[in-house]
Amino acid sequence: MAEKRKPKQFIVSPVGRLGYSHIFKPDPHPEFGGDYKVKLILTDDEFAPLRARLDAKMDEVRALVAADPKLSKNKKYEINDYTHPVIDRDTDEEIPGQVELRFKRKGTYKDKKTGEIKPMSPPKVVDGLKNAIPKTVPIYGGSRVRVVFEAVPYVTPKSAGIALYMDTIQVAELAAGGSAGLAALDEIEDGFIVSGGAQADTDVDEAGDDDNVDF
Repeated sequence: MAEKRKPKQFIVSPVGRLGYSHIFKPDPHPEFGGDYKVKLILTDDEFAPLRARLDAKMDEVRALVAADPKLSKNKKYEINDYTHPVIDRDTDEEIPGQVELRFKRKGTYKDKKTGEIKPMSPPKVVDGLKNAIPKTVPIYGGSRVRVVFEAVPYVTPKSAGIALYMDTIQVAELAAGGSAGLAALDEIEDGFIVSGGAQADTDVDEAGDDDNVDF
């Protein structure tokens, strides 16, 4: 009799700021791409309720490594941190009091029957009332979102840690799109107007607010 799959243990992140991400299409980078990716930036206070749960997962990983003599005696063996610093683009310095979590979802899977590599569907994306957000709605960095995910321990011959696999993204507040530089301009009276042109779009309607989030 086949062993039953364990039910997935989903965790819901706090609402945070969306960083550079690949939500509806996998990252096209030739070396590091292939997956859907989301960067979530939280303040230390926002992250505090989640940290204890993820630290407990890391304790499980350390116990697995400690139980393996080959790994525990290897001085070069690495335990990877699941958090990342938030870097200021202008100064290239770490911003204190903030943390970045990196979630991913595989962009392809192997069909067990045919062996064919097939595309994996993107994560589910919903608004504050859990209505599906279509792929035609751009979700820009700076939007306020939270992520439903699994924290999965991994142990390899060279390193160990936890991977954050996302399932669903809930948008609490949609950031305005368009170019920030364009938004800073005023219109020039009697200025050049391109023939048949349309005004550039710099606004996107909000998709909800924190008060509507109810997972």
